[in-house]
Amino acid sequence: MAMEMKSVPRETDAAPGRGLRASNDFAPFLRALLGGVLLFILAVDASANVLYVGAGGSAEGCDFQVLHNALLVANSTAEDTTVYLATDMVHSLDYTLQFEPGDGKILIVGNHLACNQVGPDGTRAEIVSSDSTDPALTIEGPVPSEERVVVLLEDLRIDAAGGVGVHFDGHVQVHFRDVDIFGGTSGVEVEAGGLLSSESLAVYDHASPPDHAPILCRGATEVFLRGEVYSNESDGNGGGIRAEDGCELLLYPGTAVYDNLTELDGGGVHVSGGARLGTVFGSPGEILIAGNTAEGSGGGLYLHGTGTSATLSHVRVHSNFGQQGAAVTVASQADLLVSHPDAGCEDHPCSRVFSRNAEGSVPAAVIAVLSGGTARFQRTRFEDNRGWYLFFAADDASVVRGSGLEIWDNRLEYLMGTADAATVRLEFTSTALNSFTDLGGNEEPTYLGTNRLGGSLRVDASILANTNGVEPDSQVLVDCAFLSDPTGVTGTRLVVGQDPGFVSAATGDLHLLPSSPAIDYCDDPNRGVILDIDDEPRGFDHRAVKNLHGPFDLGADEFYGTRVFSDGFESGDSNRWK
Repeated sequence: MAMEMKSVPRETDAAPGRGLRASNDFAPFLRALLGGVLLFILAVDASANVLYVGAGGSAEGCDFQVLHNALLVANSTAEDTTVYLATDMVHSLDYTLQFEPGDGKILIVGNHLACNQVGPDGTRAEIVSSDSTDPALTIEGPVPSEERVVVLLEDLRIDAAGGVGVHFDGHVQVHFRDVDIFGGTSGVEVEAGGLLSSESLAVYDHASPPDHAPILCRGATEVFLRGEVYSNESDGNGGGIRAEDGCELLLYPGTAVYDNLTELDGGGVHVSGGARLGTVFGSPGEILIAGNTAEGSGGGLYLHGTGTSATLSHVRVHSNFGQQGAAVTVASQADLLVSHPDAGCEDHPCSRVFSRNAEGSVPAAVIAVLSGGTARFQRTRFEDNRGWYLFFAADDASVVRGSGLEIWDNRLEYLMGTADAATVRLEFTSTALNSFTDLGGNEEPTYLGTNRLGGSLRVDASILANTNGVEPDSQVLVDCAFLSDPTGVTGTRLVVGQDPGFVSAATGDLHLLPSSPAIDYCDDPNRGVILDIDDEPRGFDHRAVKNLHGPFDLGADEFYGTRVFSDGFESGDSNRWK
């Protein structure tokens, strides 16, 4: 670390400072991630000046006994300054840092037992807000300039004491490393151009009124989050995180949003007003949205509004509860894509699993798409969910599209349902052991679907095992599929009642056996589906199996067996013979 700051005013000195001044394409987002954010994470420990705050006096190496005064000095210099906090006292704080372009970084680090003694790993100083009407720490950045000013918070426990932990805006980046924020109306609020980045941030035990949220980002802001958001309650939207009005929210593997509650929509995460949610791939771990409850819609995730979108990979949406859309609700022209990169699942979990989500009211769905929303699922598994529908789309222009899906062991009356002019369309999907309990207490196979209130249902190139047909006054168009029950089905190239040859439907392994009649059964449905549930190319032409209608296997899995060449040595393209 840098040497001790020279000519540091003590608390008895008159120390003037600026701290009292009056007061749609993810590419740019990812470029920022790979640029300034990561560079900052590597460089945050560099500091020209050092200040120590603790209970001891100058004889013990302390410059200050009051954090406010140390920040006043740190904010009065253009040089980088590190403020070390000792754990031998609780630091009271209600302060506003104000920056101009070109100001140095301020690092607030709580890893000292005393001013002259660095603590072991895990040492954290505690900060308590001294005024519940103001944030413990407010950071005001300059108007946009070529370079952001930077604040690092590290090794800290911040008790928001019924207020806001950290609020910042302007052209400033605040980076959190091993920080807990708890006990307020909001942990972190980011507005008006701010950028939040974190390596380890925990936000918990907040009780948020409607105008706050445990983590709130609003406007032209960016949030790069790795951490945990849990055990929060909100009277407004977003029990854990609320992103609105253009915020860009990116979640890293290892992030968990769990056990949060909202009285409105979005028990875990609420995204609206043109905000965008994304997930980072390429590093170990998955993203967990689990155990959240919405007394309205979207137990795990709620998307709302034109321009609002979410692109999710390496994500597990698990054990959430909502009155409609137990796992996810997509509404009012918002867009959801659940997928993952074409490679990398061998080294990193590409879970994409929606499991054990339970609906509240009847009828309700695990995935609800309303008022012109769009939801697309690619190579996704749905397991052990509860609801009337797995997928339900209502209102004109609402669309659900699924390809490469495994749907296993759910308690559902219908796999899919529509109303008005909505559409649900599935392809290369495998289902097994889905059921519901009827009014007489009998367990019945799940119905394929219902559209008696309007809308369109279609299934292609799929295996619909242990599934009833559609209910009376409904119709589904099915092409190139294995069915258990053709009732209400209109289609061609159908096989009814034949064992599809799963490896083990009883245990959820819906891969195909070498003897499966679903191998090389269908032609290319011309929908651009190029990978199966295991990220293997579609259309492998197995030389030992006669093509009935083409080289494409039905269901989520494209059978390869022990392959030598990825195309069966039949394409004539030597680039694929490897």
